[in-house]
Amino acid sequence: MNSNLAIQLSEHAFATLSVEALAAGKTPEELAADVVESIYAGGPAIAGDAAAARAEFQRCFGMVDMGHAVGLQNEAIDSDLARQYGAAAGTA
Repeated sequence: MNSNLAIQLSEHAFATLSVEALAAGKTPEELAADVVESIYAGGPAIAGDAAAARAEFQRCFGMVDMGHAVGLQNEAIDSDLARQYGAAAGTA
């Protein structure tokens, strides 16, 4: 059984929805229904542009400048761990 839902959107939100719908080859109503279904009915997420999704995901990443080169120096890491474990064992 399907139900109808009337909603009001700001002009900006509707314009954005319309552009997204056009890009997906859908009407704004179809795209809005797909989004609501995917969130509330446990349906699959909307398949979008994979490159755009990846770029959005990577936008969440950051970087840290340590001020010096950092590498995979296993011996140094092992000695640091041993020192820390030894210090922790001495306080227990």
